Amino acid sequence: MSKKSLTDVVKLSRPEKEKKLNDVLALMRKTKTGKEVLASMEKTGFKCSIETGIGNVFGFCDTDKKKIALNAVVENETLAAVLSHEILHAVQFGKDPTIFDTDRTRVSDTYKKQRGMEADACAHQAAFVYEAKKAGIAVEMPSGYEPIFETYSKEIEKTKNKKQAMNAAFKAWYKSTPIMDWYDNFYKTCISDAINNLICANVKTRFKGNVTDEHLANVFDYKGKPYVEPEFFSSPEAYCLKQSDKRKVMSDMKLYSKITGAPLDTSVLGMATRDETRKAVQSKRKNQAKSNKSAATAALIASKTKQR
Repeated sequence: MSKKSLTDVVKLSRPEKEKKLNDVLALMRKTKTGKEVLASMEKTGFKCSIETGIGNVFGFCDTDKKKIALNAVVENETLAAVLSHEILHAVQFGKDPTIFDTDRTRVSDTYKKQRGMEADACAHQAAFVYEAKKAGIAVEMPSGYEPIFETYSKEIEKTKNKKQAMNAAFKAWYKSTPIMDWYDNFYKTCISDAINNLICANVKTRFKGNVTDEHLANVFDYKGKPYVEPEFFSSPEAYCLKQSDKRKVMSDMKLYSKITGAPLDTSVLGMATRDETRKAVQSKRKNQAKSNKSAATAALIASKTKQR
């Protein structure tokens, strides 16, 4: 299949969609990790399908309908990796359905848990893609996520320890400025939308709950055991937000509190300022080539989209 835009319109008959899905599943079944991931999906009750006209996404996990949708435009080699990512979201939902909620916890905890969801799915995805490539199977990481895969590859080849490699890949998600920018903008929009809906319904009991770092470490696990140390979730690198985003969130929270009478959630003010964190990371780069590569990645991610 030639390269297409994710928003291109393609017409596939039901048999063609079924064949494409079966081809993607066949790619996953060629590896031990792929088989394990598919087995975990069966336990969740989620179903997957190839869909057309779903917009600028590789695929998404719909927890309300318990389905995983894969974009028909995307090549099978990439869809296999996308499916492994989305199945992880279904698994996460099975462990803790509230982890997907935007308004059930303080806003700072919403960022903490939803970033962790993506980092966890990407770490497992990188492990699947690495195993497939080592076996000579044509599977590709989605565009923009290559740095996470590269981090996993380097770590597992150095240590021969899958848990350590997944830990490194998990943290690599937070080191990608383009990825963090995209998702933070997405989360910011979700928070604003949730607040508007709560105001319309005069609901004043949201944005109160807490989530512990220990709980997140247990939800984002590998073979039933944590692979990321709990304290990472509250580290400046992970628990941070741009100053402009803090202002926007606080503006929304003040409006919500004023209209509904709900207690004011100021938790984002306790997060590190992400602008400063990013600068600290940027200063460690050794040469202009790496900066150029980062800029190219940012442009690519801006033109593409994410996995949800």
